Amino acid sequence: MVSKLKIGFAALVIGATVWTCQSPDLYTFFYETPSGWANQTAINFKYKNVKPLSSDVFIVIRTTPTYEFSNLFVIAKLTTPSGVVQVDTLEYEMSFPDGRQMGGGLTAVKTHKLWYKESYDFNEIGVYSFDVEHAMRRAKEIDAVAKLQGITDVGLQIVKPSTE
Repeated sequence: MVSKLKIGFAALVIGATVWTCQSPDLYTFFYETPSGWANQTAINFKYKNVKPLSSDVFIVIRTTPTYEFSNLFVIAKLTTPSGVVQVDTLEYEMSFPDGRQMGGGLTAVKTHKLWYKESYDFNEIGVYSFDVEHAMRRAKEIDAVAKLQGITDVGLQIVKPSTE
């Protein structure tokens, strides 16, 4: 005979599983950059949209303490299914004035969730393409940093907008 305690525990596990699966994430994907992020190397993400919706889009960067800059410049290109292209040059703060890295995480690796598009209307059905590349330069230098060290992963996240 199955005890009420076992039934209650099973219901709790099933309920927790269903609740955690109700994620607002529509798309999350990461590319590893274990030997650094090379200049003029666009990281491409493809998102297949199946119904019109409005979503928030984030560029997600994971850094180690070897990331030497206090900011990050990226060039982000969005191509819609119909071929319309939007290019943005974006700057993000990556550390506090005292040098500590921003971002979340309990270890030395920090995750930076960076706003890219707020309440973006994915009004076309089909594949959206996102290209992200860094545009970092050292002070008083014309040429870009050949390989950006300290970035372990570059990701893209598309989520349902918060209702708060």
